[in-house]
This record gives sequence, C-alpha cells and structure tokens, in this order.
Amino acid sequence: MPRRAYLALVEHAPLPVSWVRPLTRHFELTRPIRLFDNLTGVPVKLGGRTVIEAPASPTCATAFANGIDRTKEEAFMNWTLEVVVVPVSDVDRAKTFYVGKLGFIVDHDTKISDEYHFVQLTPPGSGCSIVLGKGVVDMTPGSLNGLQLVVKDIYAARAQLVERGLEVGEVQVLGASGSRPARDGEALNNVGFVFFSDPDGNGWAVQQIDSRD
Repeated sequence: MPRRAYLALVEHAPLPVSWVRPLTRHFELTRPIRLFDNLTGVPVKLGGRTVIEAPASPTCATAFANGIDRTKEEAFMNWTLEVVVVPVSDVDRAKTFYVGKLGFIVDHDTKISDEYHFVQLTPPGSGCSIVLGKGVVDMTPGSLNGLQLVVKDIYAARAQLVERGLEVGEVQVLGASGSRPARDGEALNNVGFVFFSDPDGNGWAVQQIDSRD
C-alpha cells in the first residue's frame, strides 16, 4: 500500500508551520483551505479532525521541504526567537535604564575591550532577551521601534513604571480606527497599550493580554 502524505493548503500555497498542528501522520487544519488545482487531495475526518489526504509526491515534498523529516513521525523543529539587539549609544546608561526602570534581569555583562561591550538582559518571565552592545551591530542608536512587552494588567504595569520614574503615556486602546484613551472599566484584552522610549529613543509598547482563549 503506498505511503500517503497529509497536507493543508490555503490560497494555492502551503500553510506556514505555525498554522498546522502535527499529528501522527497527518496535519490538522487550523484555517479554511483551498486545494492546489493540480493536487488531487480530499478532506477526510480523522478522530473528529478534518485533514487533507494526498498521495506522497514531489509536490508534497516541495511543500514541506524545510518543515518535515519524512523519514520520521512528521515532526516540526521549533525555531525560537531568543535575542533582539537594541542599538544604544551608551551601554552602561542603557543598562541602568532597563534594569532600574523596567526591572529587566542581567544575564551577563561582557566587556572584551573598549570597542566591544555587550550586556544581555531579560524581561521578567520572558523567553526572549535583549542585547545592548558596542561593536555588536551597525545600527543607529534609537532607530529600533515596535518592541513589545505583554502583561496581564496594563494599569498595574503602568503604575509600576511611573513609580520607578519612567515617562510613559496614558493607557490607549488600539482599534480599526486608530488609538484613543481607554475608558474606565473598559475591557482591554489584546487592545490596551502604553508606550515609552529608552534614553536613545528606541520605542517600546506594553500590551495587555489577560486571556488567550
């Protein structure tokens, strides 16, 4: 009996890895699908889940070339973001800011020479760290924007930052029409933000996510 591959396809392109859940020898659909015109796959039910079943072929192999070791149990390899370099003009000043104002934890502080000095810091509870460095990357200090932290209570987080002497804006609600001040008692899950910058001008946002259901 020929081996079969199970694929999920959307808008005539393979689904990104994050959109499918690896099962034993098939993939559960997590988004609406539309099959390749030239791929004779059919939706099937497996344990209450809808998957796409198609004969193993060069098309299948190409679609998952970098995502699946087909000799094993169709398992994906995790690719985790662990470090983001934040460009600063003064490493020691930036370290003082991120530790004293934000409560980041110092993982290591390494000075190789007057030209090479880098500090790795991790926000409390985060799986990703930042690196402040001299001689690390060729980026203009203060040129990084869109860095984002997530908390369960945006008002409590803002109060902590203000207590530590950080200049931070009022709580904002971001929606389809842009941003506006938050109203008292308003639900802020996913839409509540505050914004601030470090001494060099690198821009940060803090977002409230109190439920991921």
